[in-house]
Amino acid sequence: MSDYAVSYKLQEHILEWIAGVNGETRYMALSVDKPNANGTFTEVTGTGYARANLYDSISGTHLFPQYTGNSGYLASQRILSFAQATGSNWTQANYWAIMTAVTGGDLLTWNRIYPGVIVPNSEYFTLPVGEVILRCPTQ
Repeated sequence: MSDYAVSYKLQEHILEWIAGVNGETRYMALSVDKPNANGTFTEVTGTGYARANLYDSISGTHLFPQYTGNSGYLASQRILSFAQATGSNWTQANYWAIMTAVTGGDLLTWNRIYPGVIVPNSEYFTLPVGEVILRCPTQ
């Protein structure tokens, strides 16, 4: 197997592991600030806020598809919706983060939400199809 093929197999493995497409449970958290080097950040607060599961048990679909080809990235294949803000606005979300647990857990990757979003009382926060992209760095 060439170095080129090994590189893409490694990308496939890393992306699928982060995304949890092979059965690992993953959650999307919203963050007020940029996650730091040791994986900590200030999570959004507000009544009704909870991390969103990347797997939708109702439709039986995962946020990300299986990795195919050699693109070096995975893009979300469905809308990701968070619970409804109830009773108050949520603090401003400036980043999303993929986590290994519904609370606590390990930070696997993150990216900026631009512009930042304040979810008003009685509204939902959603990320549209293709909005969440996981990339493997290339040489």
